[in-house]
Amino acid sequence: MSGLAGRDLLFGGLGADTLLGGAGEDILFYGTTVLDGNRAALDELSTFWSRKDKALTFNARTAQLIAGTGSVPTFTTTNIHDDTDVDIFTGGADRDWYFAKLTDPKDQFDTLAEDVRS
Repeated sequence: MSGLAGRDLLFGGLGADTLLGGAGEDILFYGTTVLDGNRAALDELSTFWSRKDKALTFNARTAQLIAGTGSVPTFTTTNIHDDTDVDIFTGGADRDWYFAKLTDPKDQFDTLAEDVRS
């Protein structure tokens, strides 16, 4: 699955995944989430992540999502689930947030030094 220019949300879902973030600050999810099937929450997440206000930096957006914002649940391992399949993540030129199991050697990352992995 490939993102476009701009801020994208890429959800791997079940099975082995290859996620390509592309240009822009992206969030790449390695498995399923509590948001799956909740269109309103996904729309709110997309609207929040794609905001352009200068005060809402990458760090500020990730911090708010970790804490929870509006009807979007907190981004924790309780709410995002690994499917145990092999996943390949490739970001882009901008900062990206990889939501993946950090200790799992099967997952592969192509990241920048300033990217965030949770």
